[in-house]
Amino acid sequence: MLLCTKYEQKTIKELAFQYRNAPLYLDRSEALVELTKNAKDSLASEIIVLAIQDKFWSIREDAINNLKNIIPGREKQIKGLLVELVKTDEKSSVRAASIAYLSAYYKDDDLQALYKTALNDRAYSVSGASLAAIAKVDAKEGIKLAKQFENEKSNDVLFAIAELYANYGTDENNYFFVKSADKFAGFSKIGFVSLYGLYLKRITTNEIIDSGIEVLKGIAEDENAIKWVAFYAKKSIKDLGNMYEERINENSLKLKTLKEKNPVAPEIKDLEKRIENENAQKQKITEIYNGLK
Repeated sequence: MLLCTKYEQKTIKELAFQYRNAPLYLDRSEALVELTKNAKDSLASEIIVLAIQDKFWSIREDAINNLKNIIPGREKQIKGLLVELVKTDEKSSVRAASIAYLSAYYKDDDLQALYKTALNDRAYSVSGASLAAIAKVDAKEGIKLAKQFENEKSNDVLFAIAELYANYGTDENNYFFVKSADKFAGFSKIGFVSLYGLYLKRITTNEIIDSGIEVLKGIAEDENAIKWVAFYAKKSIKDLGNMYEERINENSLKLKTLKEKNPVAPEIKDLEKRIENENAQKQKITEIYNGLK
């Protein structure tokens, strides 16, 4: 073996030849990496699509992750190849990457059946990707299916559910976050905290938000937590206080407009009561945030 730093300048045609003819993994991987830098070239695009079927899994995965950069015109071919990978590829990361790409760039109804079948995949990463794909097309169906996976131990699945609830959840989904908080550890808890914060910002029920803040407060005060986890927990609490500030400003503007239009409008009392409650919530959250170390 020769230890060296290698500098080469090869044309797209030479790189394509290298990918097609080199016997070793590193040669093919090296060619693919260089070709992805010129993915808009027709020959480079052809090789990237070809690499979806490479005999080594990491090259297949790299090719899938670079499909978004190639020139249009191969959509039907790519869909067929990825569907086959979801069904038959031995590597779970390739199956998951295929589902993620299909859900991002194809809206075909027939793919829903593929995703539902893949929910039962032996790999949690594939189940999680499938759940996210289903929810992207049909949020209600995704939430319905998510309930049966709420007790899984895999972070891949739990993250998929948390992201789904963060975007589409209702009051009843809060319990999932409360009971799942202790299932995340280390830096993975940052993702959980961020998604829980997004979920709470969608909720209008003060009691649900209060319970969520208590969870976030507990995470922020955990002496064993990584400092960045505590930071994001505090930030999420602060963001909720800002959310109430925005609601107060929005409703105050509505109230002003309403009074100018009709000083005796029956909606005035409701708006005033809502603003009063929002001010109380904001003050409560501010006190909690300021009390954190």
